[in-house]
Amino acid sequence: MTDFSELIQPDNGQEAIDISLIDRSSFDEWLGAQAANIRDAVAAQSFDGGAGSHAVLPVEGDVQFAVVAGVADKDDVEHWCLAPLCEALPAGKYRIDNASAGDGILGWMLGHYSFDRYLS
Repeated sequence: MTDFSELIQPDNGQEAIDISLIDRSSFDEWLGAQAANIRDAVAAQSFDGGAGSHAVLPVEGDVQFAVVAGVADKDDVEHWCLAPLCEALPAGKYRIDNASAGDGILGWMLGHYSFDRYLS
């Protein structure tokens, strides 16, 4: 069973991989503010800010990468919009850095759930 106490932690400045939420209406403005290497990574992954899509971004420093994830409305995050990231991203500690997870936290938790009691 999944230990859900590890999935949600308060942000106390601990090291974590940033997830930026973006929607199509703010995608062009967000992309225009990014450095050339970020714009190149976004183009290479054909990320356009659409709901359910994501792109892995290069970063400098100790963290290996960052993530930008497309949602329908970044100001009103729905239940299931973060769930696909659970399978797409490697294990690690993540932080939503530019919005509130809102109802999406339920999808994040359920996306990590695995019932494996009877598996051998």
